[in-house]
Amino acid sequence: MNLLRGRRALELRTGRDVEAPVPRHFHEELQICLITKGAGFVRHQGTCYPTPAGTLFAVIPGEVHENVCTSEGGCSFRTIFLDPGGFEIEELAGRAGLFVTRRDHVVRGFLSGFEDLAAGEAAEWQLWHIVTSLLPSTESAPSRDRPAGIEAARERLRESHADAVSLDVLAEEAGMSKFHFVRTFTSRYGMPPHLFQIQLRVMEAKRLLRQGHEIGDVAVRLGFADQSHFTRHFKRLTAVTPALYRSAQERSRLED
Repeated sequence: MNLLRGRRALELRTGRDVEAPVPRHFHEELQICLITKGAGFVRHQGTCYPTPAGTLFAVIPGEVHENVCTSEGGCSFRTIFLDPGGFEIEELAGRAGLFVTRRDHVVRGFLSGFEDLAAGEAAEWQLWHIVTSLLPSTESAPSRDRPAGIEAARERLRESHADAVSLDVLAEEAGMSKFHFVRTFTSRYGMPPHLFQIQLRVMEAKRLLRQGHEIGDVAVRLGFADQSHFTRHFKRLTAVTPALYRSAQERSRLED
């Protein structure tokens, strides 16, 4: 699947039960890959890194590597190939050429982001969430006005939670690069800006559903791409669908 989001080239690939090895090669793009089934390894600069199911790895553009499946029946995976422009790849490439993680919250974030990207939803936000959660933290010089900038960004999201707030604008207003803005915001508030905005939308959705608003109207009013997008995020955060939530609220009112 080849996609184009604004000026950023983006390609999503899904592989199922792939047995053939991929010999030494490199990409012009940043590659981020999740192994969903099977096991194997990535060889980079003479070192083999195991990649059992649940492993997420990223390869910096231009880094030579090879992929080998060691499972009978092959490996399955999901991969994002991304134009690296704007992600401070030059800075990261000086630290390492390959990043590997099995952290649950990073894997879950990748899967959620992959689904959103495949549906054409919130691409820029999701890309930054995926990249900044996977790649190692890079320290930068402290700035006395950064906390105020981050606080202002949070308030901007609160006030405009139903709008498509630009990451470029938020980072510029906070006085940071986009990479460090997402890192700092996540460190300070426990989630990246995109998910913070989604949380605000779901909180408002609960209030509107309790008032009896139609699910489709709520989805449009709060800036979701469509009703299925709204339902997926609502269920992820509340463990129930909007329809079940509204039905429960209506039964509660009748019982009262």
